[in-house]
Amino acid sequence: MIGRGPVFYVVLASSLAVVMLAGVVMIGRLVMPQEPAAHIASKADAEAAARAMTFSSRKERSP
Repeated sequence: MIGRGPVFYVVLASSLAVVMLAGVVMIGRLVMPQEPAAHIASKADAEAAARAMTFSSRKERSP
């Protein structure tokens, strides 16, 4: 690698950093799946929607 300019080393280092970051993200997704968190959020959304519907039905009954 004698005779290479500094631009070559900058490109090499940045490409290695991108590959390492992609590997860390893939390993993180394998170790910590996101489905349970999404399932809990959907349950909370359903409960909030049910509460909102009960509040609106009470408002309609009062007048």
